[in-house]
Amino acid sequence: MAGYFPTLRWGILGCGLISSWFVSDIVLARPSKPTHHLVQAIGSSSLAKAEKFKAAHSVWTRFFPITSALQKLLHQDKVIGAVSRVFVDFGLNMPIASLPPTARTADPALGAGALLDIGIYSLTWAALILDHHPDNAYQTPKIVSSMSTVGGADEMTSMILNYEALHAQAICTASMCFKTREEFCRVEGTGGSTGEEERRVDFETVGWGFWYEQDAVAEALAAGRKECGVMPVEETVRMMRVMDGVREANGLRYKQDEKVGLK
Repeated sequence: MAGYFPTLRWGILGCGLISSWFVSDIVLARPSKPTHHLVQAIGSSSLAKAEKFKAAHSVWTRFFPITSALQKLLHQDKVIGAVSRVFVDFGLNMPIASLPPTARTADPALGAGALLDIGIYSLTWAALILDHHPDNAYQTPKIVSSMSTVGGADEMTSMILNYEALHAQAICTASMCFKTREEFCRVEGTGGSTGEEERRVDFETVGWGFWYEQDAVAEALAAGRKECGVMPVEETVRMMRVMDGVREANGLRYKQDEKVGLK
């Protein structure tokens, strides 16, 4: 039936901060809500934490309408000409030495480090701007990188991505030592750069914005699809391989790598 969206029953894995934001958007009252979202189950390694928790995760910013609007401005309208460089930085003021050794952001056994925690966001914006460029055809760029580690986890990571087909580069950085300012990304082109001229574009901004992703899941299921075109499994795996490549180039290993036979 055209326009039909099913009731979605969500199972939440983990009870962290981002999960709480995600759930708050599930139960958010929205006039434009196209479907019913229900929290069916919550999973946690701690029963007590799951019981206290009140409030298909991917990088949810991919689903924001501002993302597709930016891609249109850059690639179709070419407001700054041909894109040549992208600078993206994500940082938190959480030096590893200041954290308990068992903290999620300090313990390598829990996947600690700047790359996996926040570097993914830097890489995501580079991917949205350059990997998804119409002339790139999703070709994975050549990458050189460097890491500064503390206790087996990367505290700072810098990556240069070279897109030969576009004659363009992305400089992506992540740090646990300094909180990024509000303007975290700059895009340069042959006709200027972002930030030189203000252009206001308004979107619906209730909640945290996770509901864009939630509604996209509902739309995909209603159409008989098992994944969203915005973030298919293939793209998820590709981004994971990019990060694994950065880790490998810098000799960063986790215990889990040994369990699955990675050298």
